[in-house]
Amino acid sequence: MYSSLTHSCMPSPCQRLGQSVFQGLLTGVLSLAAYRTAVSLLGAMRTALTTAAVPGVAVRGRILLPGEIPRAVAWAGPGTTTLGMLVSLLPPRPNKSPRSRGTAGSTPLAAGDTAAARIER
Repeated sequence: MYSSLTHSCMPSPCQRLGQSVFQGLLTGVLSLAAYRTAVSLLGAMRTALTTAAVPGVAVRGRILLPGEIPRAVAWAGPGTTTLGMLVSLLPPRPNKSPRSRGTAGSTPLAAGDTAAARIER
């Protein structure tokens, strides 16, 4: 695998171990702690919408920082996540059916009642 590389380009085992620890442990642990803090401060929905913006920021960063122009296929990720973000922000559709879709024997939801409010009762 590394046969075409010169010996000076190959990282030493100590360097590979250091990178593994840094990228695997520290970055993983810090990102989970940051995500948990974001959820507790912003709420789950806002945090999810914020993390969905990452592909768009990454593609724009490729343009601004190294000056690379992404190909059209590179815009598929940001386009898809942006579309998903917009769909999630749409207001809920009103339920046109007078009957609830619950299981047999369940009571129908009152107007404006949600399943989460029903569980809290």
